[in-house]
Amino acid sequence: MLKFQPFSIDKKSLLDKYFSAYGDGSCQHSFVSSFCMFEKYGDHFAIKDDFLFVRREKRCTNQSLVYLFPFGDMGDSEKVRHAVDSVIEDARAHGCKVRFETVTEKAKNFIMENYPGIFSVTELRDAAEYIYDCEKFASMDGGEYHDRRRHVRKFLETYKGHWNLEPVNSNNFNEIMKLANEWLQLKIDDENKTQLTCEHSAIEKSLKNWDALGMKGIVLRIDGEVCGFIYGMRLNDDTFNAMILKADKSKVYISPFLYRSFAELCSKTSKWLNLEEDLGDKGLRQMKLSYRPDHFLNKYLVEEVDE
Repeated sequence: MLKFQPFSIDKKSLLDKYFSAYGDGSCQHSFVSSFCMFEKYGDHFAIKDDFLFVRREKRCTNQSLVYLFPFGDMGDSEKVRHAVDSVIEDARAHGCKVRFETVTEKAKNFIMENYPGIFSVTELRDAAEYIYDCEKFASMDGGEYHDRRRHVRKFLETYKGHWNLEPVNSNNFNEIMKLANEWLQLKIDDENKTQLTCEHSAIEKSLKNWDALGMKGIVLRIDGEVCGFIYGMRLNDDTFNAMILKADKSKVYISPFLYRSFAELCSKTSKWLNLEEDLGDKGLRQMKLSYRPDHFLNKYLVEEVDE
């Protein structure tokens, strides 16, 4: 049986190397995600034979235990099989089947090749992550960016002489939380309450541990007031994640301007920008498609089938 423990900030340096090397640039596969989104997923981790195992306690049921695919050297098939077998044994010890969530292409292919008839595989379009070329996103050159380029121009015209950008830091944390609270009160309802309260908790947690988590972000002020912010973290050597964006809904064109500004910031150190999933939300999907993703990071659900 694997020995799981909760994520804690002092374990970041230990666990980062696994996520960065083997997480495939997925927003779900990062220390920050597991640590900050604990209210949603309840992630716990274990390390065995130089593999990192993550079990999502709040996603588990009496029938299935939910895991991320083990993070370790995918070049050694024997070691990967041993890691997957360790997950199966852990689930068996609890009288449960295995359910792997947010599985990427490489891990999905390994399961299909090495465990035929043991697992079912389902592609999840709603969980596909949107990946953009940072430089292309920042420049917004070409006809395909016509509408978004126009929105950025409208922002600059509307607020000319009234706006400025600054880095997210302890000097503006309180103002960020004030805007986040106002945004939450406008958006929350019975249907989205769980999702939005978990996200809000993640904002509080990420700001509280900002420097230790290695977060980077931008605050937008209009006439001195914080009217928007965007921030995220590095996922690996060439991918940055835009984790959170919030904007004052009474102001226009803020989101396109913030996305472009963040892409420009990320382009200094990264090739790719990950804008995460759309979760099946039609408006969110249309918005993310409008920024012309370079490609999708496809995600799969892998479930142990009945004998």
